[in-house]
Amino acid sequence: MSRKKWTIKEDNILKNNYLLSIKALCYILPDRTFSSIKNRIFNLGLGKNEEWINDEIQKLISLCNNSKTYEEISEFFPNRTLNAIKTQCSKLNLCNLVITKFQKWTEKDIKILKQCNGKTINEIYEIFNHKIKETAIIYKCKQLNIKTIDKNLWTKEEINILKKYCNDGLDKLLIMLPNRTSDGIFQICQRLNIKIKRFHLWTKEETDLLFKNCNGQQINTIDELHKLFPQYSRKQVLKKCQIENLMQYIIGTNIHIGCDNKTKLDSYQEKILFDYIYTNFKKINIKAIGLNRNNKFYNEKYNENYIPDFLISKYNKNKLIKPIIIEYYGMYSENPSNQLFKDYKEKTQRKNEYYKSNPDIYFIDLYPTDIKNNFEGVREKLISFFMSNFNINLKEASNI
Repeated sequence: MSRKKWTIKEDNILKNNYLLSIKALCYILPDRTFSSIKNRIFNLGLGKNEEWINDEIQKLISLCNNSKTYEEISEFFPNRTLNAIKTQCSKLNLCNLVITKFQKWTEKDIKILKQCNGKTINEIYEIFNHKIKETAIIYKCKQLNIKTIDKNLWTKEEINILKKYCNDGLDKLLIMLPNRTSDGIFQICQRLNIKIKRFHLWTKEETDLLFKNCNGQQINTIDELHKLFPQYSRKQVLKKCQIENLMQYIIGTNIHIGCDNKTKLDSYQEKILFDYIYTNFKKINIKAIGLNRNNKFYNEKYNENYIPDFLISKYNKNKLIKPIIIEYYGMYSENPSNQLFKDYKEKTQRKNEYYKSNPDIYFIDLYPTDIKNNFEGVREKLISFFMSNFNINLKEASNI
């Protein structure tokens, strides 16, 4: 019998959720076996040779604190090898929390252990006068099928919450059950035959909106981008951006280096804007100051601090009487589609009002429309500015 071919829909589910344990993925993909999911994740290269992200590290710490062997922990990281997990545990000083298989047990110890059926691990630890590690006791009990009381047993109240909110999805359950992990919730649901609302795939409309806001209107951070997609967790939005190669457009996730090989900028749009002005306006000494928190302007009227994107202090190697401040409003839209963009438009107006009324600076405001058509709007604004403020003709301004 031929193997069932993996569909694009199934692959997308794995790409969006591969950080879950294989057992949890078996619940999401009931038509796939444990081994087939593990092999597919490996074949897709998900997470292979990638740096450990914060979610993985927190999961690893949680598993080590819950007395697992390396083999058991590896089930929760299908994209990581056993050696990679051991190395990461060593870096985080977690090795002493992992159950060891090499504790030497005497016949007398085993006899005493068998008499501890039904006791907690802490009680057994006391019986052995702390001479045998708790992790070793747990492993030996599993090996000998000795039943111990699980300190993480689900309470009746937790089960009732699970049944009540199972249709609201995993994110809701994680809020209602703060002491439980997503893997723990999936496992108990499997045992109790409780169906949780499954992860849904991104629709074409949602993906188009994501591209529009990343490419067209610069989002400040992943948190602000997440506000546009409240139906997804922050982690799911971040993962979608990684899959679609959109991380370069999000501030705070990557630092971009300008064409001078030294200027640091915090968004892709600011980088291309800097590169254009630096390359095409040789007489202008432009500096990117958006990442420099020392260049603050305080608007007393609205009690707001502003940090502009660019500063020009010299023209034709001569220091200007007052600096030119350039602010790029990457999220600006004349007709904002939601509250996030409405708030951004209002703040843009407050910034412009402040900058233009400040007698100590010159000010130029730029927008996404200015960088279209090979930066036509940027060029026109700069030439017009220098003609108006420095009494130079069009020919001179065109050769700035």
